[in-house]
Amino acid sequence: MANDKIRRELLAKNTSAPLSQLRKLLEDREVSVRAALAENRNACMEMLFGLAKDPSPIVRMGVACNDVCPSKLIKLLSGDESKLVRAMANARDIQASATQLRELAEHRSVKVRAAVARHFKTPHIPLLLMKLLDDKASVVRNIAIARDKTSDQYKLSALIANPDWIVRALVAIHPNSTISMLEILAFDEDFVVRDHVARNPLTTSDLIRKMFKESDLWYSIARNPNTPVALLQKLINNKSKRKFKDAQKLLRDSALSNLRARQQDKSSQP
Repeated sequence: MANDKIRRELLAKNTSAPLSQLRKLLEDREVSVRAALAENRNACMEMLFGLAKDPSPIVRMGVACNDVCPSKLIKLLSGDESKLVRAMANARDIQASATQLRELAEHRSVKVRAAVARHFKTPHIPLLLMKLLDDKASVVRNIAIARDKTSDQYKLSALIANPDWIVRALVAIHPNSTISMLEILAFDEDFVVRDHVARNPLTTSDLIRKMFKESDLWYSIARNPNTPVALLQKLINNKSKRKFKDAQKLLRDSALSNLRARQQDKSSQP
């Protein structure tokens, strides 16, 4: 029985698992399984809204932690009966005020403080990021280091193998990351990390050529100022059948805009 529980927990955490298999875990008898499912980035919106009504606050907390949790659901959870769930939802709220984030940076929950460290407003709030850099939990400190634009390559290099994908993703897009670091992160197991490398203007043309084999990265590659002109031409003339025509048009327009910007820069040079 114990082995079966572990198997279900591992399945619930698996971001590559088919939705058909994940749906079978929605009413699992074990809270730990449903909580793991609630944090799975591959969970669809229908599943997240259902889990947000789970009787266990641990499961609802998992939904609030989920990176794909929509703002509508975050707002709903900000009124949860559990103080911990409310705190996490507020820390994830894109409309959170500076006052709220400062207060939440003092929260007893490491997960809540980590969410504050990840919040896009945090680096712009005086002294808040500095406080998080001194947090007692390494999980929070590592996110803060990766968010800090003044972090040097030595601090960042210590994070490229961090178990937290968000830390590696932040390093992948950091302006002080080195080429050698980007070459490692370009083949990270997590798609978001690889996508951040594709977006980073420090990523070299040679590395972009290697990453071009993964078509899911094309949208970010189309916008990168270092993408070789030959690859931009391929994206503009791409005839592959994509699921959504609007997505295909966006890809083509992005590559075309990048190419025109290059040509304009070139013509303006003396």
